[in-house]
Amino acid sequence: MYNEELKKRFIREYTRSDTVAKRARQTFNSLESYEESWGADLCTRNAEELAPVIETVTGYRSYSRLAVIGLLRRYVGWCIANRVPGACQGMLEVMPSGLENVRTRMVTGPVHLQKTLNQIFEPEEDGTVDNLYRCFYWMGFAGMDEDEAVKVQSAEVDFQNQRILHEGESYPLYREAIPAFQMAACLPTIVYRHPNYKDVVKDRTPGDLLLRGFKGDVRVLGLRRALSLKNAVAVEEGRTDMHMSYQRVEMSGLFYRTYENERAGLPVDFSEQADRQVAKGKAEGLYSTTRDRTVKMKFERQYMEDYRRWKLAFMML
Repeated sequence: MYNEELKKRFIREYTRSDTVAKRARQTFNSLESYEESWGADLCTRNAEELAPVIETVTGYRSYSRLAVIGLLRRYVGWCIANRVPGACQGMLEVMPSGLENVRTRMVTGPVHLQKTLNQIFEPEEDGTVDNLYRCFYWMGFAGMDEDEAVKVQSAEVDFQNQRILHEGESYPLYREAIPAFQMAACLPTIVYRHPNYKDVVKDRTPGDLLLRGFKGDVRVLGLRRALSLKNAVAVEEGRTDMHMSYQRVEMSGLFYRTYENERAGLPVDFSEQADRQVAKGKAEGLYSTTRDRTVKMKFERQYMEDYRRWKLAFMML
């Protein structure tokens, strides 16, 4: 390894796993010839110098490529934090191909989601139907299935403890979501806004459903269409470059909570999500019980790869 003592010190602080340490050493060894030709550690090189080298040494498998780039970003970030002479942001600016879709279809956390919702929808205080759309996305971010989100009742929103209690499950109510939920849970009317007419205040459909509007039952398909149209208009008008969907918001929320747990020292574990995917596939007759373990492992690997891509896309070291 080039600059061996420095890299060994990083590895000791980076991991206690012999397997991970071995892979780190292998990665650094594969870069040694390039560092020797530069006469400098990779932590001192800019993105233009590093990008073609990374493409060469990481191979064609996306999972290993993401793992290597993640390791090298950690290393360079560590070098910067430890004031290694010449260390710069170069490696942190190297972007693997194919991550643009992640950056325009997913969010990093509640603040990013709220910013995106503000770009697409009317302000909460206007009291329009857009508050219902906001709540729908927030429930997705909290981890609720969309078929359950449309069944949530106003009384199930616990503002004091910042959670939603539904069907025996507790979902987080994020601080940024509270204004929209207060409007949706408490207001008996909705402002109907049409570009060619004055605003009209309409009574909401009677009932206890949080997402009830003024046209009868709330349906997932109707919400999808309305949200897609709202998003398309916002993109066309240049207010956002984001392309949202319930599933992508739901995945963003899962990865956000996973990342927070990982930062707190907890292991990354997608077994619960994989179990749900297996159960869903069995219910739909996609495969037999004898394949449970194989299919579950496949789902766990896919979640892990998507999680790594999400972290890399948003520069989360």
